[in-house]
Amino acid sequence: MELNRSNMKRLAMLIAFGILLYWLLQNISSMGGVFSVVTGILSPFIFGSAVAFILNVPMRFFERHLFASPKRHYPDLVQKLRRPLALVMALVAVLAVLVIVLFLIIPQLASTLMQIADYVPQAVNNVSQWLKELGERFPEYQDFIPNVNIDWPKVSSALLEFLRSSATALVNTTFSAASSVVNTIFTFFMGMLFSIYILVQKEKLSIQFKKLAYAFLPEKKADGLIEVGQLSNRIFSKFLSGQVTEAAILGSLCFIGMMIFGFPYAGMISVLIGVLALVPIFGAFIAVATGALLILMVSPIQAFWFVVFVLVLQQIEGNLIYPRVVGSSVGLPAMWVLVAVIAGGSAFGIVGMLVCVPLCSVLYALLRKVVGRRLRGKQTPEEKFRPGAQAEVEDAAPPKARPRHRKGRLPRKNIPPTDGKGQGEQGRRP
Repeated sequence: MELNRSNMKRLAMLIAFGILLYWLLQNISSMGGVFSVVTGILSPFIFGSAVAFILNVPMRFFERHLFASPKRHYPDLVQKLRRPLALVMALVAVLAVLVIVLFLIIPQLASTLMQIADYVPQAVNNVSQWLKELGERFPEYQDFIPNVNIDWPKVSSALLEFLRSSATALVNTTFSAASSVVNTIFTFFMGMLFSIYILVQKEKLSIQFKKLAYAFLPEKKADGLIEVGQLSNRIFSKFLSGQVTEAAILGSLCFIGMMIFGFPYAGMISVLIGVLALVPIFGAFIAVATGALLILMVSPIQAFWFVVFVLVLQQIEGNLIYPRVVGSSVGLPAMWVLVAVIAGGSAFGIVGMLVCVPLCSVLYALLRKVVGRRLRGKQTPEEKFRPGAQAEVEDAAPPKARPRHRKGRLPRKNIPPTDGKGQGEQGRRP
């Protein structure tokens, strides 16, 4: 390799990358603290960017449908107020949805907790009655059952002693919890303020990002980077709007069905199913299990029929509603959706389940584009990709022709040329 200026630069970058990687591997234990500090500093901006992306979907809807054609008498005024009014309407819509969800969940949750508190003494009596019947059926256990007594004063004194000994730890825990609450409130308000700035000036920020890309990158790489950003924005927006619409339809159908069949906790369970439907694949199972446990305390028979009802509803939703509402907006096969949900949930929890599906969809679209371009460059025919194409080619190939010989004669190999009379040089007469 010739050591010119370009190769020297690449070699220096490779050596620097190797040194940095070695240092990171040697100090990997201390990188967790550095990562947590950096995440804590950037958390308001990360939260604000996520909120801005979510609010951008309804804000863009209001801009397109309510402020698409300003009136002729005051077009400038409407054009100036178009973005602030759409942003305010988006904020009001999101807050209204949150208030409705909390209004439906909190009263039902309080009622459920009260029923559980009322059910505990009855459960204790049922257990005592069951032990008594067990003693009558099995007399050999009658001497053991009366001895099963709990000394509640002794338990209370032990609990007070434990609380007295752990008072310092309790104070420290309370202080850390209070500081965490204050930090969360600060992050929330700073993130909301940052999201408003992003939404108000998103066109200006887009122009600045493009200028930065073209200033420091080659034109071809800058075009590719901007194309990836536009593709990611389009896929994430379609995924978010489609999932929210599908979750709202599923929650509404569940509420109507539960009211028709007379299931308890219709409002709370329907809202829970609608919210957890935002999590692909596993959200529905979590919602069904939670709803069945709540109904089980009222009536086991109703809990069974509730599970049957929700399973039927999910089949209708998955085969009829979801393909029409969401369609191919994500463009990711079902197997890779499952892989993305499992990997994202294992790494980042519920947030990972939500984010990894559109992220993998972006990677899938980019990889499909690269593969298509390379196949077109190689001019590979489409028949090669059909299932069983290779077997069909092998079956359709004609068999190799075998040499045919006359009866009683050997194949002609290395026969000397003749003189025209059927005799070679050896058969000639002198």
